[in-house]
Amino acid sequence: MTGSNWTGRCPRTLTEALGCTGHAIEVYRTPPIRRFFYACIRHGWLVVAAVLAVLVLTGCDEIDSQERGAAAYRDALAQAQKDRPELWTAEHKKRADVAVGIVAKGDQ
Repeated sequence: MTGSNWTGRCPRTLTEALGCTGHAIEVYRTPPIRRFFYACIRHGWLVVAAVLAVLVLTGCDEIDSQERGAAAYRDALAQAQKDRPELWTAEHKKRADVAVGIVAKGDQ
């Protein structure tokens, strides 16, 4: 067998071996909804980092919100006292003012 050429007996390419070009008949495309969820899973940490950054950088302004809440309660109380003045004695007004302070502290 020395000196003989075996390339004529064996197929050298896929086309010769199988009789096809070697390309897939159809390319599978992942459905768009599944691609969306894959992207959310892959890049979800970016969203979490962005939300945490916004929360940390904006901070929480509890004192200001407490003052605004107390002012809103006092306005409502003043309106109620204006609507029915006969129901409000000096003692009732003091108690209502204390109650507004307590509610404003607990309404954070």
